[in-house]
Amino acid sequence: MSYCTQNINSAGDIAPNRISFEQMNQLTNDEESGSNPQAVLDAANRDAATEIDGYCKRYVTPFNPVPDRIKSLAVDIVVHNLYKKRPSNEPEAVRKHYEDAIAFLKLVSLGRAEIPGAVEKVNSNSSVPTTGGYVKQQDSVFGGNW
Repeated sequence: MSYCTQNINSAGDIAPNRISFEQMNQLTNDEESGSNPQAVLDAANRDAATEIDGYCKRYVTPFNPVPDRIKSLAVDIVVHNLYKKRPSNEPEAVRKHYEDAIAFLKLVSLGRAEIPGAVEKVNSNSSVPTTGGYVKQQDSVFGGNW
């Protein structure tokens, strides 16, 4: 699932002040590999969603509806993902937005930050993984009371 969407054939910025339609076209048009620009963008979106979901284990994922904060984080990660093939061209602001997004997601994973509008999983406060199993107390090996 993608948390931010953009049709490569429709004009309009994927995120104002982050990447223009023209920049997105340049980053998704990989003439050497002959890849489809929309497929490149869709892959960057899927990768961003996977990365976000990995940090948000205490929430029900995929997010539906997608909270605004997740959409914003996804855009920062997608734009960075598009620049990964051209790291020397990545603007400092793009790298900074990505690093800030990951720092926030790390806080979420540690329980130090919240995602407004997201649904938490039941028992998500427990640091002990639940597997559905149980432990049965067994009789003493030596028997009797000590």
